[in-house]
Parts: sequence; C-alpha cells; structure tokens
Amino acid sequence: IQGLPKLKRIVFPVYTLTSRIVEALSRLPKLETVQFEFPSPNPQGQGDPKDIMDFSPQLELGAFPALLDLSLSGHLSHYTTFLTGPFYPENLTVLYSHVCWDSSPEDVNKFVTTVAENCHSLSELHIDYFGSPPVPSSGNIAALEPRTSRRLSWQELRPILSCTHLTVFELRWDKPLAVSEDDLEEMASHWPALKTLQLDCEPMDISIEPSITLRALLPFAKHCQELEQLGLYMAPFTDTSKTALGLGVTPFRSLKQLCVGLSPIQD
Repeated sequence: IQGLPKLKRIVFPVYTLTSRIVEALSRLPKLETVQFEFPSPNPQGQGDPKDIMDFSPQLELGAFPALLDLSLSGHLSHYTTFLTGPFYPENLTVLYSHVCWDSSPEDVNKFVTTVAENCHSLSELHIDYFGSPPVPSSGNIAALEPRTSRRLSWQELRPILSCTHLTVFELRWDKPLAVSEDDLEEMASHWPALKTLQLDCEPMDISIEPSITLRALLPFAKHCQELEQLGLYMAPFTDTSKTALGLGVTPFRSLKQLCVGLSPIQD
C-alpha cells in the first residue's frame, strides 16, 4: 500500500481493514475512497473477523488528507473512538458502518453524537447490523444472533439531525425501531433534501409489532420533496380515505421505490 502514492480508491474484502492497514492507508496523500465488499457475489472472498475485533489505528499528523468515503467493519464503539481520536478523517462525506457484534442503544447514541459533532460534511450515513455473519478460521459459520436487550429508539438516534447535509440515511438493526409518527415528523422536517431513507424495514426479530402505521408516510411526502427511496417497518392501516388521513394530504413528488420490508401487511 505504501508503494501506491497516487491511489485514489481501494476496495477490500470484508473483515480485512485492520488497524495496521488503516494506518498505512492514512499516509496516502490522494486516497479518497476506502471500501469493502461482502463475499457474494464478490469473488474476493473475505478475511477473518478475528483480525478486526481490536480496531485501534494510531494515526499521525496529516492522516487521510483527501479521504471522503470510508467503510468500516467491526465494533461500533471502536468507530466512535476512531472518530474522536487525533487526526481522524474530518472531511468525510460518506460513512458506512458495518456493525458485526452486539451494540447497546447507548453505544449507538455515542456513535451518532460523535458523527454529528465531528463529521460536518457528511451526506451519507449507513449503520448496518444486518450484514453477513462472521465466519471464523475453522470455516464454521457463527450465526449473528440478535442480543440487544432494549430496542433502539429515536431518542438515541436524534443527535444525527445535526447533520444538516445528510441526503442518505440507512439503518439496519436486530429489533424493530421504537419510533412514533411524531418522531418521523421531526425527522422529515429537518431533512428536506433527503433522497434515501431506509429505516430498519427488515429487522431480524419480526415478533415485535411495528410502532407506526401507513400514516408514517405522510410527513415524508410533505417535507421531503426530493425523496426517491423510502423504507419503513409499518403496521397495516386499511382506512386510506382522505377523511381518515386528514385534509391537505401531499403526494410524493419524486418517490421511485417504497420498501415495506418485513412489515406485517396482509391486504
């Protein structure tokens, strides 16, 4: 890596962005994009998740002078430490966080608070706890079981509203998000330029009923006129007459894809 001073983009297999590799990447003066790919259909395969369990790169002055797009895979708390440490990449516009191991709602709150405080140019944020399960060196698949004791709520995610340039926000989590329609009204009104929102529409644990109905669509139609992709985990709501929905219902203007995911909608 150190012999590639003109490198602008590099793509690794998943589970290979170790501390030492990230340290080497941080010294490349023109590097703009660091990403990884999952094994299928990527022919690169994958690394060993044990190699990224202790992620703590030691950066130096001048680290990542051009980095805009970063993908990481590991512990969410390690990302928080990385983004609060000295010489972190402060000009990021895209951040993809693949969460491999169980994280509490408090961990999520610390992470999004750190992102809001330190990544002022961010336009895309992805928090993904629904990726490929770790496969140890023995080759036996270790299933990634949902272990979070408490559901993630809007209160933990709310600091991300400070990212005023955000146009893409994607969240995948183990349990359905505890969110109200008033919460979504606040979210939509703060992000009028939003283009993509995927809000945990395919949770691992579908035994928990959604906390929102089809009414949750209304604030995004009203406030986010540039929204092209929307994914929500919703309960069925059969009375869709204008009287039931309220007067002055605003239609979507730019929506191209609506994803209901694993929402329990029968009709």
